[in-house]
Order: sequence, then structure tokens, then C-alpha cells
Amino acid sequence: MHRAILTLLDGGRRTLPCELRFVRSIGAPLSPDLIASLESALHGPVIEGYGLTEVGAATSNPLPPGQRKPGSVGTVTGAEVAVFDASGLRLAPGVEGEIRIRGAAVTSGYWNDAEATRASFHDGWLRTGDLGRFDERRVFTAKNRHRVARAVDSPMPHAPRGAKDLIHELVDHMQA
Repeated sequence: MHRAILTLLDGGRRTLPCELRFVRSIGAPLSPDLIASLESALHGPVIEGYGLTEVGAATSNPLPPGQRKPGSVGTVTGAEVAVFDASGLRLAPGVEGEIRIRGAAVTSGYWNDAEATRASFHDGWLRTGDLGRFDERRVFTAKNRHRVARAVDSPMPHAPRGAKDLIHELVDHMQA
């Protein structure tokens, strides 16, 4: 989506008919080059966060003048977010593991799919299938999915960041 916007704006040589306060990206982390291109073309900050269809936005970087940490998706904004190992133990900051989320905004299950609900929820936590870690200041970094996650309202799986990056590189190559 972000690269499509840049393509429509002819790499920043065209402008939008309005001013944007910020651009939100919730999903796989964006590359620093893509963020710089978007900010230059759109004349506004790109605010990265982490979220899922099942939860909405769970973390976010702050709007300026707050400090954004490059490569991170910010701090927890609502629901409880934690990182667990494969055996279900909660991990300390700095250690990568599976991201799990719980709270009032988290869906209680998948529509007409008891099996997927049982597989995705454990002790009140949504098992996202995504990998991530907190740093010592509780700033969160989401990495890749270690399994293909199923969206609540879509039969289409979400692609891991590596696949998205490859698609973007191919599009760039085709347009060159």
C-alpha cells in the first residue's frame, strides 16, 4: 500500500491535494528507506505501530514531538502485550518470543470456527503467531510471523515481512 502511494505520487514529484498530520502504518515494520521516502513525499511523519484484526492497534510510536525509535512499533497503547517462549513462560525484556495479547479490545474468538479459537487462545491470551521483543524501556519491536496468521474477516493470510519486502523489490525492479 505504501509503495503504491509513492508510485501514485510519482516518487514525491507530485503532491497530495491536502496536508496530512501523519501517516499510520500498522503491520509489518517498514524499512527505514521506505519511511524516509514516504515522509518526504507526504510531508508528514510515518507513525508505525503493531496490531491485528483480532485486536486493533496494540502498540504505537508517538506523534512528534515524541521520540520514535527506528525499527520499533512503539509502546503498548491499550491491551496487555507480552512475549512468551514456546513452553508458555513470559520472557524478560530483550528476549525474542511469541507475541501474545489480552484485554477488553481483543476478540473472544473466530466466527463459526471453534477449532481456530481453541488453537489461538490460551489462558486468556491471543497467541498471535508473531515474533517480537521489548527493550529495557518497554519499547516494542515486532519481527516476523513464525506461522501464517488467519485474519478474522478474511480468508487471505497475512504475508511475513520478508515476502512483502521481496514483492516491493520486484515492483521496484519492474518499474525501473
